[in-house]
Amino acid sequence: MLSELLPSQLNEINQTIDSLIQKLSTIKQQLMQEVENKAATLQQTLDEEKKVLKKEQEKMEQLKSKVKKVSPVIKNIVKLNVGGKKFSTTRETLLSEPSFFTGLLSEMMGVDLDEDGCIFIDRDPKHFPLILNYLRDHEIDLEDLNEKEKKMFMKEVQFYEIRSLMLNIDTPSSSSTSAAPSPFQFMPDFVTDRITLSNNNTTLQAADGDSWNCAMLCNKIVKKWKVRVESVQGNGGLFIGVATKDKFRKTGRNYTKNGYFLNASGYLYGMDGTSGKPYTTQIPINGCSVVCIYEQGQLSFEIDGKNCGIAFSNLPDHLYPAFDFLRGTKLSIEEMV
Repeated sequence: MLSELLPSQLNEINQTIDSLIQKLSTIKQQLMQEVENKAATLQQTLDEEKKVLKKEQEKMEQLKSKVKKVSPVIKNIVKLNVGGKKFSTTRETLLSEPSFFTGLLSEMMGVDLDEDGCIFIDRDPKHFPLILNYLRDHEIDLEDLNEKEKKMFMKEVQFYEIRSLMLNIDTPSSSSTSAAPSPFQFMPDFVTDRITLSNNNTTLQAADGDSWNCAMLCNKIVKKWKVRVESVQGNGGLFIGVATKDKFRKTGRNYTKNGYFLNASGYLYGMDGTSGKPYTTQIPINGCSVVCIYEQGQLSFEIDGKNCGIAFSNLPDHLYPAFDFLRGTKLSIEEMV
């Protein structure tokens, strides 16, 4: 009986072994296929990542090229576009004495650049070579200029704030060897058809109308000045403070991008991000006087004789008295010693 069962059992065992071998082979093939698929997927992912990385590297190189192209200052070289004419000079030349360029180069992130990356200055370039040469060697020869050209040249000198030239050049209207200091007043170059100046440019009147903003800048930097406010449209329609000359906008709203200001509502606004910071009570907008004190990097205000304390600290030393206001405003200024 046992002899009859053994062949049958051996046959079943062999069949079972064959079945297992076939299953293991199938599993092996499946695993190998999965490994191959995953390897292919991984390789595809790596290839795609390489492509992305290559594109990023190309973008970075392009960006470096653009930055190099538009940088107006490469090491010590400064490229200028004055009224459409290109000039190249050095930082040392432009900073050889305190002037308009001192503020310009200290605020490089805010300058206007042309398509070639040169610093753009919206002025007539005719006499700029004379100014640039003066900054190079501090010598000037104006013999070839007639009286009209001298007057135009001095207007540019005043804009660029070359003080040594302003004090030591004969002007067509004077035979003396030095020019008298100009009086503290509103800058006539900033007058628009909406603003009228009077009293030797110390009083301004903005025409009545809609609430489109206006602005005015004073002609020189002073430590202390008084503002007499005669009328203002709306409680918040006047900003009093200081601003940079090169980025000042005659259409107003300098308080958000350029300068440091006290609003008639009693709040502070500045280009450092200060916005609506409480400082004092609302300024009486009709008939009040505001004294502005700007020295040692600080700006403070006195309103009708009351000292309101320091409004801003750590300010640069090249800021001009400035105003943003709505139509209908009338005020006057006076330098205080």
